[in-house]
Formats: sequence, C-alpha cells, structure tokens
Amino acid sequence: MPVYGTARFSVKPEALNRCRPVIQEFVSYVRAREPGTKLYLSLQDRAGGGPGGSERKPSPLDILDERFARGEISQEEYEERRRTLIGSH
Repeated sequence: MPVYGTARFSVKPEALNRCRPVIQEFVSYVRAREPGTKLYLSLQDRAGGGPGGSERKPSPLDILDERFARGEISQEEYEERRRTLIGSH
C-alpha cells in the first residue's frame, strides 16, 4: 500500500547551507531502505514564507506537487500535467 508523507518546515536563511546536506542525507537514507519510493521532493520557498517572512501564493507547479505528494493524482496524471504546465511557461 503506498504511503505519501509530507513535512513542512521553516529554515532561517543563514541556516540554509547547513540544511541542504541534511535533506540530501535523509533522501539517501530513505532511498536505501525503501527502494520502491518513486519521488523525493523538497521545495524551497524563495519568498521566505516562514515566521517573519512574507507569504507567497503557491504556483500551479507547487499545487500539482502537493496533490501528487498527498496521493490525490496518479504518477501518470502528475507527469502529464507537469509537462503541460512547464510547456506553458
């Protein structure tokens, strides 16, 4: 049975360089122990949407990524819609 997990977290700009390797290490850990996992996604909010930052409206790609991560759409539908959105830019 597929399991879709998401996590939202805030990182202060000065800590970003320290966090990237930790995220990469986590993905490597999951990849080694869950070989059937097909998607690893980490999005960086450039607008600083955390505490004290300005909130930004999610882009169509952000919404699509979130819908796929929640299991609302299939991988095939995700890839087709992503191609459509990227082609429209």
